[in-house]
Amino acid sequence: MKERLVLCYNQGNAVTHLTLILQVPLGILLKSEMNYEDMTEILEHYHTYVPSKNCEVVIPQENSALQDKQFLTTLVGGDYLSVARARGAQVIRSTSELTKDTLNGLLPVAEDWHAKVCLIEVGDL
Repeated sequence: MKERLVLCYNQGNAVTHLTLILQVPLGILLKSEMNYEDMTEILEHYHTYVPSKNCEVVIPQENSALQDKQFLTTLVGGDYLSVARARGAQVIRSTSELTKDTLNGLLPVAEDWHAKVCLIEVGDL
């Protein structure tokens, strides 16, 4: 694993923050983003890396409580089709009782990778 030191500026004043970021290689999954079953498995794998803390969920109708986790929102980037499949996989899992099963710690966002490549190519001219 690789650690990086990142300097963050607080806008409005001269305060700076040094933050240590841990980069974790997620590996290669032999799955297809084209179908929901594989996309769900990809998101389950990614979700194991999402930071969380333990919490207790009270169910008033049953007078009971479940031990669950509260997840920090983590961005997952991809093209528009991958984002649509990821959101669909989250909708499929949204009826689960436990937060860890709903995959809500992940926030799929579209990244325009092709535009970035074109910009790099134009910059090389």
